[in-house]
Amino acid sequence: MEHPPKIVNKTEGDHSSFEQAINLGIQHALKRVKERFEQAENPLDRLDYHNSAHTTAVIERTKKILRTVEEAVPGSLSERLIGLGEYIAANHDTVQEYEIVTRESDGAQIRRRFAQRNETASADEALEDIHKINPDLLTAEEKDLVRRAIDVTVPDYDPKLGTVIQPNLTPESSLVIRALALADLGAAGMDEYEAFAEEGNANFREENIDIAQAVAEPQNVSEEQKTAFTKRMLAWSETQRRFAEGRKAMLDTELAGLPEEAQRAVAGLFTHFNENIQHAQARTEVRNTLPFEELIRDFGYPVSTH
Repeated sequence: MEHPPKIVNKTEGDHSSFEQAINLGIQHALKRVKERFEQAENPLDRLDYHNSAHTTAVIERTKKILRTVEEAVPGSLSERLIGLGEYIAANHDTVQEYEIVTRESDGAQIRRRFAQRNETASADEALEDIHKINPDLLTAEEKDLVRRAIDVTVPDYDPKLGTVIQPNLTPESSLVIRALALADLGAAGMDEYEAFAEEGNANFREENIDIAQAVAEPQNVSEEQKTAFTKRMLAWSETQRRFAEGRKAMLDTELAGLPEEAQRAVAGLFTHFNENIQHAQARTEVRNTLPFEELIRDFGYPVSTH
């Protein structure tokens, strides 16, 4: 496993200055996310999933994982490194550029994020902002950690497992990098079902641009569209069970880079896999019985009553 970056500013006064700078940086990151993806002038840029709710959840999960590691293996992490981990989590999704593509299989209009490019740009912003706050705050090793940690959140899909994976996560990845990776995809195991379900619903709404546009005026949706949209929503609903099953199957592998005591402790944070798998399956069965108008409401679409 990689060695943690060098720790500097060890005095109490310096630690306080570091903490203040990090907290300010987190506020700046959340402000950027809200302005860009919740308050954007263009409705297409208002994101249901990659917004401040997701970012805040990842910050909290990252902090929980890092503190659990430190409690299990005292001395493995400093307060400085935990704070830096929170800052990185706050900045991991500040850039969300995309294109709209037409899927050949069904003609769906899908938002396709620029994976890797977005993460690289998010890391650039994180380093630029903390430099403006205090140009001497981070060591060269810590700056490198910011880049490598955000880079680990670049996603891919494993069709055999039916889940999202992170190819840049390796057995050598450091504690902070591993914590962020686990936290970014951690809802299926760390959160109760309603939070996990809403994350899935929000991801679907964000990705499927044509459905979001159509159901804004549901009275104008044709029967042909209703059939196509229903098929797509039910297929997605089924993927949520498979996503949770796949994340559960990956957990031991993703924990393997942690010290043995920390592996057991962090595994204890991922206690919701089974219930989320069961609830996701049950919800899909219910959704199979719903008429279109109720199904879109169950997916969280803000349906117009006009």
